[in-house]
Amino acid sequence: MSWVQGNGEGGNEDNFTPLTSLEWQLHVYGDATPEIRELCKRRTLGLHVFPWRPAMDRTPLRRDVVYLVRPDGYVALVNAEGSVTVVNSYLQRHNVTPLR
Repeated sequence: MSWVQGNGEGGNEDNFTPLTSLEWQLHVYGDATPEIRELCKRRTLGLHVFPWRPAMDRTPLRRDVVYLVRPDGYVALVNAEGSVTVVNSYLQRHNVTPLR
């Protein structure tokens, strides 16, 4: 995952700051849909939304794409459509249970 500076929801200074929690989490660069927000709330999965900025165009990150990040900081799933079904299926298939 590319490093980007900026304040996400919750006041994160950059997109690597949330990775120190060592938990499964979703990152969205741009806007997270209400369905994604609800999925994270229901599954107690950390959601980190970073407002899109022009500087992000120079990274491999894509606007409004959902990135499921493993506890070790690696990206487990990239979901360009932001589909709740795709994310939920992955979590169920791999028995992902957040620590919260």
